Amino acid sequence: MTDPQGPTMAGGTQAITSQGYYVTFFPDANNYDLVKEGKNPHYYWIPTQLRVARRDGDKGDFKFSLLRFVGGIANPTREGSGNGGEGGSGSRASGETVGGLLSLTTTAAIPAEAMKDAQKQLIDKTNGSSNGLWDHKGLTPEFSPVVLMSNNITLSDITLTKEGFHYFVQGRDGAAPELVTSGELADQDEELLLRGSPENDGDIGKWYWVLQGAGEAGMDPTAEHAFAALVGNYPSQILYAGFQGTTTSPVFASSVMQVQMWTPKVELKISGNWSSIYKHFSAHATAHGWFVSADIKARFDELRKSGDVKVEIKVPGNFPGADKVAQQLSERSDLLVDKFLELANRVIFEPAAPKETAAEASSSASGASPWGFAVALKAGMESTTLELSYQETSQFSHLQTHVVSSSLDGMLQEMASGGAEAEKKYFPLIYLDDYPHKLVRNCVPIVKWQTGIFNSLSVQLGYPEKNGQLLWEGHVFTRPATGDKPEVYTYRQAQKRLTDVTNPPVGWKPDVTFVKRTVHFDEPDPNDDYVVAHLESGLGALEIDPSPNGTPLNEELVEVRGESARMASTEIAFKSTKKLFKEDWYLELVLEPVDDDDQPLDRPSATFIGVQADISLKRHWVVYPVDPTHKFRYRYKVTVTDLAEDSEWTSPYQVSTTDKLSVRVPKKNDPGVTFRFRNSQA
Repeated sequence: MTDPQGPTMAGGTQAITSQGYYVTFFPDANNYDLVKEGKNPHYYWIPTQLRVARRDGDKGDFKFSLLRFVGGIANPTREGSGNGGEGGSGSRASGETVGGLLSLTTTAAIPAEAMKDAQKQLIDKTNGSSNGLWDHKGLTPEFSPVVLMSNNITLSDITLTKEGFHYFVQGRDGAAPELVTSGELADQDEELLLRGSPENDGDIGKWYWVLQGAGEAGMDPTAEHAFAALVGNYPSQILYAGFQGTTTSPVFASSVMQVQMWTPKVELKISGNWSSIYKHFSAHATAHGWFVSADIKARFDELRKSGDVKVEIKVPGNFPGADKVAQQLSERSDLLVDKFLELANRVIFEPAAPKETAAEASSSASGASPWGFAVALKAGMESTTLELSYQETSQFSHLQTHVVSSSLDGMLQEMASGGAEAEKKYFPLIYLDDYPHKLVRNCVPIVKWQTGIFNSLSVQLGYPEKNGQLLWEGHVFTRPATGDKPEVYTYRQAQKRLTDVTNPPVGWKPDVTFVKRTVHFDEPDPNDDYVVAHLESGLGALEIDPSPNGTPLNEELVEVRGESARMASTEIAFKSTKKLFKEDWYLELVLEPVDDDDQPLDRPSATFIGVQADISLKRHWVVYPVDPTHKFRYRYKVTVTDLAEDSEWTSPYQVSTTDKLSVRVPKKNDPGVTFRFRNSQA
C-alpha cells in the first residue's frame, strides 16, 4: 500500500500562469507508485508572487497607505516674556518633523477561480508525461499547498548602509536563488552612513527607516502579512514619487520559505577529501569569517566542478524518466547541499552568529541570512586526513529553499488612474499641528502710558472644558521701563471638537476663545499740568468686554486697549516753538464737552497752561464716561497773555471731535480774536 509522501524536486516543477497569477506545482514523491496502484496522484502548489493584499477579496481597496506627515514640535509656556520674541511666550524648543508611515499588507493568495484554472492547465499539460511522477494516466489528481517548515518575509528598505543592500533573486524557471548586493558605500563615503535615529528636537532624521513586521511569517504560504515602516523625509519622498510616477514599485517584498521535500527511493553517494574541502572554503571565507546557505551552495558547486567532491545519484528499478529524476535532484534541488552540510557540520563547520555593527544593522534586512543561521570553519582542520565517504539508498527528506521576491507594482496602474480619490485614500497628508490643533492668541497692550492715568491693563482668556465650563487664564500688563519693547502675552489652547463639549457657552465654536479685558486706572493727580482726567467718581477699573463671559473671538491678535467707546482720550499739541513763543508769554487752553448743538454740557472743563519752556510738550485730556453712540464733541479756546505789555488776546471757540488736537497759537490781529490790555477797564 502506497500513500502520498510529500512534494519532490525529482520530477522538476511546472510553472503555470492563470489570470495574471503565478503558481508552481510539484509532484508527490510517490506519484508513480500511487498511479500504478490505481490511486489518485497528488500535486502540491506554492505561490511564486507576492503582491499587496486587497479588502473584500481581490476587488476591494488595497491594504496600502503611505501617510505623509509634517509639523512643528514645540513645548511652549504661557508666561509673557515682555521681549516680543516668539509671542513673548517664554522658552520654546522647536523643530520640524517630516516623514511618513508606510503601512501595507502582502499576500500570495491566489483566487479560487484562478487556482481552478491553473490546476486544469496542469492536468492537461502533464497527461501522458514521460516522467512517471507527473503522468496521472487520466486519474483525477488531488491538490494541496506545500507544507512550510519556516517562512521568513521581509520588505526592502530605502536607506544607506556601509555594505549596501542584500537580497535574494530567483528566476521563475526555478533556478537556485542568488544573493545580490548593491548600493555599497566606499570607505571614503562612510560618513554618509545615515541611520537617522531620533534627535532631541524630535526630528526623526532624513534617512530614517524602521520597519516592523519583518521576520518569521505564517506557515500558510497564502497568508497575509502586515508591515509598517516609520520613515524619514527622503524615503517618504522616494516612496511617494515611486508609487505615483513610475511603473515599478520602489520597494519589493521577499519571502524565503523552507519546504520539506522528499525524493523517490534513490541511491546517493558523496565522496571527497575533507582537507581539500576545508582549504577551498578557507580561501573563500568572507570578511566576517562565516558562511550562509547561499555561500555554502556556491562553494559546494565549485567543489563538484573541480572534482574535489564527487556525487552519484541512481534511481533503482525501471522508473520512467529515471535519468531525468537523477538530473533534477542533482542540479535543481537542495538535497545535495543539505546532505553535504549535515556531513560537514560533523567535521569542518561549527555554528557562528552573524556579526553586525549597530550602524550596519537594518530593521528590514542587513544581508546576513534570511534562513537565520551561519557557520564558521573549525580551527586546525587544514591537514586532516579524514575522507568524505557517504552512501545510502532511501527516500530522502530535505529542506528546499523557495524564494519569492516581488516588486509590489500590481497596484500602481490602478492607483495612478484613481485621481484625487486614490491620492486621498492611499497617500494621505497630515499636519502634526492639526491635532491637537493649538489655538494661539497673541495679546498686545495698546495704551498711552504717558498720560499717567493708567495703572495696568489685564486680559483673561477662556476656553470651555468638556462640561462646558469656561477655564480662564489671565495676564496683567504694567507700565514698561523706559526703552523696553512692548510686552506680548501668548495664550495657547488645544482645540476641542464641537462634539467634545456639552452645554457650551453661548457663541462658542471650536476656534473661538472668550476674552475679558480690563483697564485699571490710577487716581488722577489734580496738580498735573499735562494730564487732566475727568473720571466717574470712584472709578478704579473699566471693563471693556460685557459680562459675564466677555467677547467671543477667533482672531489670533487680541488688542488690549487702554480706551473704549465709553472713554474719550484727546492728545493735544501746540503749533508753536520756543523760538516763536516769547519768554514773557503764557498760554491758557480751555476745553469743555458740548452737545450736538455745540452747547456746553454739565461736565467739568479742562484747562492747560503753557509757557515757553514747555510749549512743545503734549498734553492729554481724558473723559469718562461718554456716550458710545455719539462721537465725543468738545469746544476749545486759547488765551495768550503778554506779561511785558500786560495785555491778552483770546481766540473764539472752535468745535472739534478729533482725538489728536493740534492747537494754533492765535495772533492779536487774527479774525475773531478779542484783544485787551489787562489794566484797562473792561
